[in-house]
Amino acid sequence: MREQVYPDGAQFELSTGYQYVALANFLELYRLAKRSGAELPPDYGERLTSMYHCDVYLAEPDWRLPGLNDGSRRSVLDSVAVGHRDVAPEDPVLKWAASGGKTGRPPASTSYLFPYAGWMVMRSSWKGPDERYGLLEAGPYGYGHQHEDKLNLIIYGYDREHISDAGHYDYDASQWRRYVLSTRGHNTIRVDSQDQKRAGLSETYVTKKPVQDLEWASSEALDYGAGVYADGYGPGRATAVTHRRQMVFVKPDYFVVVDTLEGEGSHVLDSFFHLNHDEAEVEGSVARSVDPGVSNVLVATAPVDGLQVRIVKGQTEPAVQGFIPNDRWHAGWKAPEARAPDHGKREVPTVTCTLRGMLPAKLAYVLMPYPKGQSPQVSCRLLAVEGPGTAVQVLLPGGRQQTVLIGTPGQRVSCGAMSTEQQVAVFDTSGVVPRLVCQL
Repeated sequence: MREQVYPDGAQFELSTGYQYVALANFLELYRLAKRSGAELPPDYGERLTSMYHCDVYLAEPDWRLPGLNDGSRRSVLDSVAVGHRDVAPEDPVLKWAASGGKTGRPPASTSYLFPYAGWMVMRSSWKGPDERYGLLEAGPYGYGHQHEDKLNLIIYGYDREHISDAGHYDYDASQWRRYVLSTRGHNTIRVDSQDQKRAGLSETYVTKKPVQDLEWASSEALDYGAGVYADGYGPGRATAVTHRRQMVFVKPDYFVVVDTLEGEGSHVLDSFFHLNHDEAEVEGSVARSVDPGVSNVLVATAPVDGLQVRIVKGQTEPAVQGFIPNDRWHAGWKAPEARAPDHGKREVPTVTCTLRGMLPAKLAYVLMPYPKGQSPQVSCRLLAVEGPGTAVQVLLPGGRQQTVLIGTPGQRVSCGAMSTEQQVAVFDTSGVVPRLVCQL
């Protein structure tokens, strides 16, 4: 257990599927020891409890885990109830989750950093399935069942996961298996049509200490997370480009994501957002899902020279793109005879933002889930800054306008009349004079 389970409760494969397998095995030993009167080390029960806490903190507002690495979107409620009953009956967080909020107390924080796993969870509240949730992955490659997906993100809101991971597929040599392992099967960036390449770099698989290259800050109004991928792209990791992703949650409404790519020469950058929807449309640099009768999501990309935003759906040539698990497959493994004829894959619109040009380059997006029956008009653009930072102007419904200023703590970054030495500052710029709304 000490070898496999990080202090933050994540099992070192970093798979939401195999986290459960390991947890079940550790639980059986714990039960056997209790029945036989054998004594376990004191930290065995503590580490086991931390695995149940991991499920609670990582779960989306509908109590399902995101399908990370070879994982599925499975509910944690039954497992947490068992943990509360058999392992930690007095733990207030497990008691709260197991009772459906009737007893105990929710976690002290709505958002949570897993410092070893590198998962950064951003959440609007613990009130129910309509809340908003974002996840940024910025941790190790994982000990097994790994995907080339560093800086992948997932977005949930209004009772639906909107931007999804490609999940898992049969352990075979098919193009579908290669797709779910690849960078293009995730919501991050490929360079020159090449995937990330951490496979073979054993030093990236596990960590003995908290991840060093991530940033995290959280408050009631804002969450901020950032990570870096710097291990190269393509065969032999020959494409030496560094990708830094910053993500801000302006609670409770929208997420701002900034991608900064550094390297030498000219490159083609492809940024993907796999929408858990049937249909989507693009107008200019704003894409949105358009499924009737459900909540939807928009991806507004800041216009830059050379940028193309398009939808790819159900593509098999020259490479697979635009698929995620369908609901049946997403729920977990099925015996071969029980699987759908399509092996559980579903064609989905994938927002693909392609930028061709010299590095360094910067891309910025606003990601916003919204309730069914609505279709808010939202866009964004990058503004010039002085100092080390980024300014993203966000045009919101009703003529509202905000500017998200992302900086470096202790160093001043300015954009016109706006400035901060904090990590993030949000200004209302609807009027003539900018007004500070919140900062972190």
